[in-house]
Amino acid sequence: MATELVTNAVRHGGLARSEALDVVAEGSPRGVRVEVIGGRRPFPAPEPPPHLATSGWGLYLVGRLSTRWGMFRGGNGTSVWFEIGSPAGSGRGEPG
Repeated sequence: MATELVTNAVRHGGLARSEALDVVAEGSPRGVRVEVIGGRRPFPAPEPPPHLATSGWGLYLVGRLSTRWGMFRGGNGTSVWFEIGSPAGSGRGEPG
């Protein structure tokens, strides 16, 4: 899923060859969050492509597989992130 966000930043985000792309990944006992920051344009909407399409499934699948995800435009460019979390009290000694 992280590589999908990076690919979209390069392919659809208007990222120039000389521009940097930031990838931030954070983990905790409750899950993981990955954020990709870069590019000047928002990513395409995560709509499912036609049934037999061979491309265009990326953000749709990120949305389906992640616990939460989002996209916003800020001073550093477009930021797209996802979180995959474990339910509270999932047997790791944390209160539910």
